[in-house]
Amino acid sequence: MFHAKYYGHLFGFFMALLMSGAMSFAMTLIQLGVEDLMSFLLAWLAAWGISFAVALPVTFMINPVVNSIVNRLISKPSLKKKNY
Repeated sequence: MFHAKYYGHLFGFFMALLMSGAMSFAMTLIQLGVEDLMSFLLAWLAAWGISFAVALPVTFMINPVVNSIVNRLISKPSLKKKNY
């Protein structure tokens, strides 16, 4: 198991892996169809490798930007005590 300090890196890795797999699958399916299953699978795996190689560094580069956007959109609880 990994130490909790690696949470962000592991999250980014698996997010990039799964999203690049899903997107490359969809794009390969649109381009080729599945008439020849073996050709489709080989083309998809090749596309997945390339898309993951792009997705992983992009995920780590845009993570601070996305965190900033999400933090601005999320309302934070007030520190004031509510009197009912």
